[in-house]
Amino acid sequence: MREVEQFGKNFERCPVDDIVDEGPTQDAVPPAPTQAETKTDITKFSAKKGKAAAKTVKSKYQFQIMLTQGIPIQDIHKFADPYHWIEYFPPLAKRDLAGFGARIDWRRQFVTTDANPYFDSFVQWQMRKLKDMGKIIFAKRYTVYSPKDGQACLDHDRASGEGVTVQEYTALKMKVIEWSEIAKQELQGKLPAGAKVFFIPATLRPETMYGQTSCFVGPTLKYGVFQVGSEYFVCSPRAARNMAFQGTFPEWGKFPQVATLTGKDVVGTLVNAPFSILNEGVRILPMETVKDTKGTAVVTCVPSDSPDDYITSLDLDKKADYYGIKKEWVNFDHILPIISTPQYGDLTAKHLVETLKIQSPKDTKKLEEAKEKAYKEGFYKGTMIYGDFKGQKVEDAKSLVRKQLIHQGLAFPYAEPDGKVISRSGDECTAALLDQWFMNYGTAENGGDGEWAKGVLQQIEDMELYYPEAKHAFEQVVAWLGNWACARSYGLGTKLPWDPSVMVESLSDSTIYQSYYSFAHLLHKDMFGKQIGPLGVKPEQLNDDVWDYVLGRRDRGDLPQSDIPKAALQTLRRHFDYWLV
Repeated sequence: MREVEQFGKNFERCPVDDIVDEGPTQDAVPPAPTQAETKTDITKFSAKKGKAAAKTVKSKYQFQIMLTQGIPIQDIHKFADPYHWIEYFPPLAKRDLAGFGARIDWRRQFVTTDANPYFDSFVQWQMRKLKDMGKIIFAKRYTVYSPKDGQACLDHDRASGEGVTVQEYTALKMKVIEWSEIAKQELQGKLPAGAKVFFIPATLRPETMYGQTSCFVGPTLKYGVFQVGSEYFVCSPRAARNMAFQGTFPEWGKFPQVATLTGKDVVGTLVNAPFSILNEGVRILPMETVKDTKGTAVVTCVPSDSPDDYITSLDLDKKADYYGIKKEWVNFDHILPIISTPQYGDLTAKHLVETLKIQSPKDTKKLEEAKEKAYKEGFYKGTMIYGDFKGQKVEDAKSLVRKQLIHQGLAFPYAEPDGKVISRSGDECTAALLDQWFMNYGTAENGGDGEWAKGVLQQIEDMELYYPEAKHAFEQVVAWLGNWACARSYGLGTKLPWDPSVMVESLSDSTIYQSYYSFAHLLHKDMFGKQIGPLGVKPEQLNDDVWDYVLGRRDRGDLPQSDIPKAALQTLRRHFDYWLV
């Protein structure tokens, strides 16, 4: 629809150079799939999917993709109506499958939207049942979001980045005490007198903040100074864009930038580090490996527990003149033991750097290995030996320190997609804090109600699988899943029964739709449910009591309140039961 409005009904206003030839190019090679960056939180499982490659094409617009599929240009505007898609493509799919020689029982065909009133009734029953069981909740949650589309961008809405989820951080507020000379000159006249300015590093390890000795920026990276009410934040523009959809800025989607600085400009700036033992402040220092595609591009330095921070601090301490800094800014003699671990002692980072013989910040492979070992050992087996939660397990102290920082106004929650996500409209997605209906999947540790996940894990344990790896993969998915947004604002699907302003997200009804195949041919003769099937059941007769009976939610002899003949009900139930054996 957007492209029809932009270029006209037949796309006559599209620049000639942007038009592609109709039909696929015989020797065309599809580009490699977009590679997501290494996940940030190594304790967090993420699913791996491969549909992104199939969706990736050398075309700028949706209508160009459709041209390559052989659709005449004068017909493409019809696809602005989403229901035209399900009228147009199923016959072609059937044609191609028949051409492949696929043996398919076409009596059982159906479309999974409200275009089929039978299936629509089935999904509405499922959603009401889950809500009555307390498995669907309404709350603010972080979700991958497309600003261009104005809605959550779930897996089926993505051109690339399938399986990428949201990573939550603790964003620290490091107040500027004294600017570097260059930054002071660059900002002259751009900030009001006495302005409160904060560098905003994002950390996954708030429990280690006691040991901050400095703060890193990428010397060649561009940083924005963004106005947040009466305060100003220094971070990457990408991070500010994410924050703009999380309630951090006063106006949704707006992140006013008042100045631009390079990392090199701010080196030497003195800032306050929340909870650090260095009460007089820490310095902003250069770190060449900082990226502006992860976090906020501002990295707080804790050399006791981060191998990256330890080796970088060591390098800066040895080569202060080379980096154009003062040696005392590094504070390498102030490394504070924070966490005790059974395998690596009280200074995990130092132990791993020395054991793995890491020579410089450029030893990236060894540093990745060291980071993974340090994080896992510290999180699962570490004990706090400093701070208010001394003696407690790191696994417990992590959230407690985070709450302290936020409660005292020294930090705030921040989230971003844990990898690059591009929507089908070509928009780079953010993480947004949205009022949303969620399926409360997952363990208690990742925000679920725990009982649902516990039951599923028990069923996985009882399964006999040929490969042990398959069982492990199932268990990992349950551990990762957490809360799943189950509604979206537009597209195809079934309207949420209690909130018809949104529709059931396309994967949320995929948990049980397979069961519908067992009796679809008895309910309707065509995929749209326009022709009543051999049992003579009409869609309006399928109330929740009927679905409860057919799908085994009530005893076989406990017939529902319905005007559907008993024999028809028993036939539907028998066909479903057959496939359970």
